[in-house]
Amino acid sequence: MLAYSDTKIQEVALHFVGNSFHEEGLTLGNTKLAFTPEVEEHLLTYFLSSFKENEFYRFH
Repeated sequence: MLAYSDTKIQEVALHFVGNSFHEEGLTLGNTKLAFTPEVEEHLLTYFLSSFKENEFYRFH
């Protein structure tokens, strides 16, 4: 079982990765973003939703 109850997001930085076909470059953010506890909850849901519970199989 995966437990994320102690998971916290401490800092967030925003970067832009451009499209190489359109010759857009990489822009790195210089500052950290401030966010509310509600936004942190949404970010945690977004980032952790791809982790699924471990599945165990028993083959006879």
